[in-house]
Amino acid sequence: MDLRSILVLSVLISTASAWPSGAPAEACRTRTPSHGVPAQTSTCPFDFVGLGWIPGQFTSMGIFPTAVGSSLKFRGFLASVYKDDEPIGEMRPGNSDKNLVKTACNGKSSITHSSNQDKDEIFFEWKAPATLQPTDEVELR
Repeated sequence: MDLRSILVLSVLISTASAWPSGAPAEACRTRTPSHGVPAQTSTCPFDFVGLGWIPGQFTSMGIFPTAVGSSLKFRGFLASVYKDDEPIGEMRPGNSDKNLVKTACNGKSSITHSSNQDKDEIFFEWKAPATLQPTDEVELR
């Protein structure tokens, strides 16, 4: 398997208010915050990091500030992996992070926050479907 498979990574993270119980169901449909704070439209100051994937196995991913040594924080987020505009695979919290929760987003696996406390980084895992090919393009949203 090609461990260097490229993930097209993008994220929409709100650095303002966040639901303490995670992203609301409406956010799954619209991919925008639904808590009275407008979606961020500027360049995201955070990066998603995913080091390739192997079909049928979990791989670690994370969200970190783009600038090294940055003191930026975020509170809320919702992440799913997409292929052809459909969520795929299975998400789960990484490193026993109790501030993350797996959620069904349009009937598919996603990951969101379970705490509205400031976060400077998070870790989670994604399991690529066993049928996914290393040459398939996927996108983390």
